[in-house]
Parts: sequence; structure tokens; C-alpha cells
Amino acid sequence: MKKTIILLCTLFATTTFAQRGGGLSSKYNTLSGGVSLGNIYVDSDLKSFGETNNYIKFGFGAFVTKQFNSVFGLQAEVLYGQIGGERVVLNRQVDEGRLISTNLSGLIYLTNIGVTGNKSHDFNLYLKFGFGLINFESTTTNFSGNNPQIQPSTVELEIPLGIGARYRFNERFDFEAAVTMHSVFGDGFDGANSTASESDKFFYSSLGVVYKFGKKSKSIEWTNPLDDMHSDIKKVRADFDGITNDTDGDGVADLMDKEPDTKEGTVVDGSGRALDVDADGVPDYQDVDPYTPRGVAVDNTGREKDTDKDGVPDSKDLEPETTVGSLVNFEGRTIKLNSGGGAPVESYLPSIFFRISSASVDFSNFQRLSTVAMIMNANPNLKLRVIGFTDATGPEEFNLNLGKSRAGSVVRHLIDVYGIDESRFIVETRGEEDQFAKGVNSLNRRVDFKVFK
Repeated sequence: MKKTIILLCTLFATTTFAQRGGGLSSKYNTLSGGVSLGNIYVDSDLKSFGETNNYIKFGFGAFVTKQFNSVFGLQAEVLYGQIGGERVVLNRQVDEGRLISTNLSGLIYLTNIGVTGNKSHDFNLYLKFGFGLINFESTTTNFSGNNPQIQPSTVELEIPLGIGARYRFNERFDFEAAVTMHSVFGDGFDGANSTASESDKFFYSSLGVVYKFGKKSKSIEWTNPLDDMHSDIKKVRADFDGITNDTDGDGVADLMDKEPDTKEGTVVDGSGRALDVDADGVPDYQDVDPYTPRGVAVDNTGREKDTDKDGVPDSKDLEPETTVGSLVNFEGRTIKLNSGGGAPVESYLPSIFFRISSASVDFSNFQRLSTVAMIMNANPNLKLRVIGFTDATGPEEFNLNLGKSRAGSVVRHLIDVYGIDESRFIVETRGEEDQFAKGVNSLNRRVDFKVFK
């Protein structure tokens, strides 16, 4: 009873859906036709699977189907075939019989009942039930071939009931396999009469090909309005989740986030892209120098390129092709040391910068220190005064000690990484004495180099 109610509700829902949608024929193909070929076997007074012999005969049919919605359609069918069978207890057999069946049946596509969760499918299971007329005639004999009894051409009512499956090969052709039982009103179908049976029946098992008529791209039996609605609801839900969800936690909803997998804590713009303040192509969270001038060439870490590795970036280097290790001034010009020795020669070497209250040399300074090491290796008599500075935010004595620690960390790095002799360095501290950039503490927390020969 429950299944019947569900079926009726589904038929009503799909029909209503079709009416609201402006008619199925405007959206889908609803007419199809096909042919079938199979076996006919009798299961009545005489049986095709006999006790001494088998009488499996062939049949073929043609049909036309009109779909009213995705679940229900009507099929008109014509079937022609031969019949055969035997019954030992009756001493009767029939080997020459034929039938012509015309029937009108309803088709119910079980796959399209309810929600399956699949917007598209290629397999359909259906039930078939209906009524029709059958014309038949046969001649029976005993097992010796004698005593013939002729069943003249007769027309009776019949009820076909079957089950079938269709496979969608493409938008025009389907393949199907089906088994249909035809119950015949009357006991003369097989040419034998018995008090044990008041009606006869036969089975038709077949394979067929279906062609779908129409100009639309899809046929209605291969759609499921409930699945379509389910899919639409899922899409709306996904869109809603996209508006409300923020997978990477950057404050921009996934639906509008053009970089939905930015790392946690990354500062982004309104579209969810990681900020790149200097527009050098390296996002700020990966940029070791996020404030390079606009338009300058940078490496993959965001640091401005220094082709000749003299410590002066290419955009400021007036001699961009100096020999590696050459001593240059702040413009990148080569400086020649005094030949007399001992006299200080002021020159530009890259400064090393530090975080607040820190004396640790971080990765952002490694390239600058490599430049210093190259110069010292190229000038083996060169000595450096390494001078540590701080900003003016702490006590004076603390800043003097911090400046010395910073200078010592730089010297230790040059010794440990590049193998430069410790005797070539003089460590000094000036603490907060020389505020190079007033109000810009990040530039005052530094180590500078002065050159002695």
C-alpha cells in the first residue's frame, strides 16, 4: 500500500512539474519506437520445456512508446511468433502453432521514482502491464504423430505483464532486455484442453533496440525531475556555503576568494589575494624586502637583484658589472685602497639590520653578508671595523651591550660560514649614539662596516 501511494505521488509530482515547465514536448523527446527479437515458450496445458523434448520457438515484435512524464508512458506493441510444447500425461504435443499479439501497455520506470542523487543515468528499470488481443492457431498430435486436433484461428483477450531494463547507448538509441508473461483468457491457446487449467500463458524473453524520435537533445524517460530539483538544491546549498564559508580564514568568503588557500595569518586584499605592497610579484608574506621600489627586478624572495654581487642593487648601481669581490662605494663605483696602508678608507658596505631587542642574524641578511665575505676574500689584507647600533628606545647601557652583541653576531657568522680569520675584525659598539634615520627605528637597529687596510 505504501509503495502504491509513493508511486501515485511521484506520478502526480512529475506531471505537475511537466505542466509548470510549459509541456514536456517543448523540452524533451517523448516518442520512441523499436523492434525486438526473442524466444517464446509456453507454460500451460502443454509446456515448451517438455518431459521428452524442448520446444523453444522464436518471435519478433515492433512497438511505439509515448511518454507522458519521466515515470509513465504507454506502449503499443505487435508481436508475432511460433509456439510449441508437449504433455506426456495428455499424450499431446504441438510443434506447429503461431500467434499474433497486439497490446497496449503502461510502462513505469522504477529508476525515476524518488530521489537517487544522480542528475544523469544510463540505466533504466521498468515494469510493463496492460491488455490486448491475441490471434492464434495450432495443430496438436499424440506422440506418435497421429490423431491430429486442429485449433482454428481464434482471438482471445490477453494481459501482458513484464519487467525490462534499458541501457542508453547515446541520445538516439537505447538497448533493452525484457521478459513478458502473456496471460490468455481461454484454454485453447496451446491446442489442448485440461480441467486443471482454465487459461493459458506464454513468456516472451527478448532483446531489442529503441530509437528516440524528435529534435531535442534528451528524452524524457532519461530525466528525473526530483533528481534535477535535488541537484539544484545542492547547487544552491553549495553557493550558500560559498558565501558563508571561509576555508582559509582570511576574511573573504570562498565564493569571492580568488586565492582560497592562502596561509593562515596572511594579509589579503578584498578579493582574497595575498598583499604585494611593492608589486614585485612576490606576496608580502614571502617577501624578505616588501618595500622595494616599483619596477625594479627582484629574485624569487622579493629582494632586489644585485647582478655583480657588490652589495649595491642594480637600480642604484652605476657600475653594474664590477668584478665580484671589488670594493665599491654606495653608487657601486670601484674604490681603490690607499697604498700606504693604515689610513682608514671610508667605503660603502651593506648594513645588516635587526629586529627589536634582537642580536640574531636572520635569513634576510644572508645575501648582504655574502657580499661582505666576497669583498674580504678578494682583498686578503682588508680589515673591518664592525660597529653595532641600536634605536633609542632602551636604557643607554643596555643599548651599548646590545650593539656589541649585534656586531659580535655578524663577525661570528662571517667566521663560521665563510671561514674568514677572526683577526681581520674589530668589534665596536655605539649603542644609540648615531640615529641614522630619525623616527625609523628599523633602520637604526643595524651593524655598519668601516674598512681598514
